[in-house]
Amino acid sequence: MPRFFYKDCVVGNLQRVDHKGDVFTALIDGRKTSKLGMDNRVFHYLIGPGKNTKNRIWFYDPGFKKGLVIAGVGEAAECRNVERNMSFNTQYKLAIRPIIAGILAWFAAWVLLTVPVLTLYGGNVRNGVHFLETITVVIGCGTAALFLAHALWVVNKVKNLDRWRTGSTDSYTKEMSSAPAATLNKPKVKAAAKAATELVD
Repeated sequence: MPRFFYKDCVVGNLQRVDHKGDVFTALIDGRKTSKLGMDNRVFHYLIGPGKNTKNRIWFYDPGFKKGLVIAGVGEAAECRNVERNMSFNTQYKLAIRPIIAGILAWFAAWVLLTVPVLTLYGGNVRNGVHFLETITVVIGCGTAALFLAHALWVVNKVKNLDRWRTGSTDSYTKEMSSAPAATLNKPKVKAAAKAATELVD
């Protein structure tokens, strides 16, 4: 289930997961997240004017464990100078992806329905093929329409950031562990104790 919420927080220590991609690892109020999506506008704001400062950040969770996406970021105090993530209304998401999804759904419908439909129609193959053509086109167009409707819905949500509710990022982040630092200190303590014992002897 998609979620839309905002939080006043500090996002830092940004590192790209893929050098050509838009997914980052980051710290959100000191807690680590391994999947944080954003476009270059948001990224340059967070490493520029918004670096190491508390900002109001609008998060979008598309579901399916894809991680958080920053839909917008601005000054926490007055919510001014809001930088919006423009990757939601790209030609790929509004046109190309729905078409690809429709074609794949059309092809999958042909593969899955050919044998059952032709078996059902028996000797009347012509009517069976006509029904297959109709139903697969409907499935393909319906799938494409659903993808387009979802993309437009998200774009409309991003245009109305002021209507989003506050939320928490704790379920998307993990506490930074301090165990490795403690482990590294143990050998030093043991070495110091051994040296002190040798001096006494």
